[in-house]
Amino acid sequence: MSHAHRPGGKCKIGNNMTRQQFEQVRLSIESERFHPSASDPLRFGIERAAFERQKFERLISAAEGLPFATAAAKRAQWLRQLQRVAATSERLEKLRAEIAAVRPTLRLPLVGGNLPYTRA
Repeated sequence: MSHAHRPGGKCKIGNNMTRQQFEQVRLSIESERFHPSASDPLRFGIERAAFERQKFERLISAAEGLPFATAAAKRAQWLRQLQRVAATSERLEKLRAEIAAVRPTLRLPLVGGNLPYTRA
């Protein structure tokens, strides 16, 4: 692979991103924080896994095609982490489905409606 040297010592390679640009993108994505909207622990875990999955997919995409050893090592690390997050997400979704299948369904009347059982 040929290297096209640019003024200022920056070397553009692969997907036209310098090492410095890659590090800026990496730090920007890695610094993003998860803002939960669910109070239910199971739903929180599912939302968190989805957030992490998107984050790793973006990081992997940024490192794609870059010949830097650092980018290749990071990409391999993010692929492993993506696999773990996917497994966690699957496990949580399966647990949520199991809970929904065994959870009793309570049908409460609307406010002001008659209750089916009254005390005498």
